Amino acid sequence: MTKQLFHESFYELLQEMPKERITVKALCERADLNRSTFYLHYETLDDLICELEQAWIDEHFQNLGYVGEDDVTTAFILRLLTRMKANRTLFRRLLDDPHFVALYARSMRSYFLQTIRSLASPAESDYANVFVLYGGLAVAKMWLDAGCDVPEDRLAEMIFRMSHGATYPAS
Repeated sequence: MTKQLFHESFYELLQEMPKERITVKALCERADLNRSTFYLHYETLDDLICELEQAWIDEHFQNLGYVGEDDVTTAFILRLLTRMKANRTLFRRLLDDPHFVALYARSMRSYFLQTIRSLASPAESDYANVFVLYGGLAVAKMWLDAGCDVPEDRLAEMIFRMSHGATYPAS
């Protein structure tokens, strides 16, 4: 229950400021708990942040549903974009953080690695992964920053087409 209070308080603060500005003091004040309680559960604020990022990513992918070999489609990308839009402020903050972007990309890569491996030659698959994952996240970040100015289904189709081109060898 105490950890949950810290989690919720951190997310509330993250809606208001970049994570670099969040302090243990501010977190404890928001949670209405004292600093010694924080240090019973965490050694540092970074420990809390790492726990939150991994838990959030796990939940995020669980809520997106299974992605099988034939499911890296516009429907999957649309589910992803819809979830990002629903959590727009949080995602904008998180996608500004290079550490989170790398963690998210690694998680996403393992989430549908087999699909990209089956579409590109082994020598090209790592390049395709980097392009698809970081390129897709950059497009999503740009879209979130622009106020989601393009309908999700249209953007999902654009991302799919760009990704599809990266994962199939040129003829």
